[in-house]
Amino acid sequence: MNWRLRQKIKRLLDEEIGTYYKDKRDVSVVLVYPNTYYVGMSNLGFATIYHLLNKREDTWCERGFLPDKEDRQEFLNSLLCSLESQKPLNEFDIIAFSVAFELDYFNILTILKLANILLYSRERKVFPLIMAGGTAVTANPEPLSPFIDIFIIGEGEEVVNEVMDVYLALRHQRGKSPAREKLLFELSQIEGVYVPSLGKKEFKRRYISSLDSYPANSCIVTKNTEFSQMFLIELTRGCPQGCKFCLASHLYKPFRYRSFEVIMNQVKEGLKWTKKMGLIGGGISYHPDLIKICREIKILGGEVSLSSLRLASITPELISILNQKTIAVAPEAGSERLRKLINKPISEDVILEKIAIINSSSLILSSPSFTLKLYFLIGLPTETQEDIEALINLVAKIKAGFKRELVVSINPFIPKLNTPFQDMAMDNKENLNSKLRYIRKNLPGIKIISEGIKDSIMQARFSIGDEKVGEFLLH
Repeated sequence: MNWRLRQKIKRLLDEEIGTYYKDKRDVSVVLVYPNTYYVGMSNLGFATIYHLLNKREDTWCERGFLPDKEDRQEFLNSLLCSLESQKPLNEFDIIAFSVAFELDYFNILTILKLANILLYSRERKVFPLIMAGGTAVTANPEPLSPFIDIFIIGEGEEVVNEVMDVYLALRHQRGKSPAREKLLFELSQIEGVYVPSLGKKEFKRRYISSLDSYPANSCIVTKNTEFSQMFLIELTRGCPQGCKFCLASHLYKPFRYRSFEVIMNQVKEGLKWTKKMGLIGGGISYHPDLIKICREIKILGGEVSLSSLRLASITPELISILNQKTIAVAPEAGSERLRKLINKPISEDVILEKIAIINSSSLILSSPSFTLKLYFLIGLPTETQEDIEALINLVAKIKAGFKRELVVSINPFIPKLNTPFQDMAMDNKENLNSKLRYIRKNLPGIKIISEGIKDSIMQARFSIGDEKVGEFLLH
């Protein structure tokens, strides 16, 4: 690795608070987020597993990321390395990928290639062991199954320790790395572990019944991420709303939340590092103590940001407590008919009433750069031109008289396995592009953002595809 890259890594590490630095232990793991540092360090699931592995006395865990685009060419002449010690990835015992999004599948293969590791699992006869877990592979591991040795299906807080225990037990028996075939078989006996090479397609999703047993919060704070200098705390998991298209709502059933006492202990720890507290989680607005938690953070001298807000939960008191320059809400569809169909039955009058609360709040009055972000889907099942017109009309009504910037995010409906809409067809590329152009034309002066239609179609392919999609992925 050249001097420029080493200096870049050194700057990143110097600007972190909470980084683990450990000497050699019984087993070495590099936990890899298959995207850039800026993206990966915003992911709380990634941070949680990094913390859990480093709590073990027998395990040494470092981090790995996809190099920034301008740096990738340089890694063609040198092996991709970990962040903390710049150790080549292929010298670790285990490479564990934390996979939140399907489009990062491309990056997994890029990372393996940059680390000089054979891509197909069947061709690898030596270590490192390649693992993957996270939301995307829990929903459907099959597109990555030709390349990954073992998957953790479901929530990893308990499973990851069981995997390490089995690995270490077999290593101690042999006095060196365990036999690969024996290890894969023993790992397959753990509930929540899927080993594709053994041919069994049946696996059970793991989840933890008590979130209080595994507090999830930032273990490293840095300015070099989307949530700059913010301490993230997961309040809830899953969502009782049960929108028919939503993966998180159905994949992480049942809806659970952490207790007020556990959350406040996390807050007090976080305030030692920074005053910015970011409260996140699916269905966060359903936490019974949300306002109480926010009030207590303010009393302790902290600032509160929420990842998103359910429209029905918005009250003047809640908005007055927040310290954030952006609020995100998701009507999802323009017409009341379509909102009822997707299981989000909120009327237009209530939507406008809740937006008016935000518009008249002290949060807006004190922040000239405030942004309201609205999320909508197009291409939902049974969608008609009337639904598109309703979306345009609703946005126009919200924009009228709104005092600050309005950003409208419009993305295609993507069928996901494990949701009620998993078998619904995705709208075609021509229709989606036509609808998007029509909406832009009829909402002049409003900032409209959308992920690429091509990327959305690719995501759908990975979301519902089988192992044959892996060949396409490799190509």
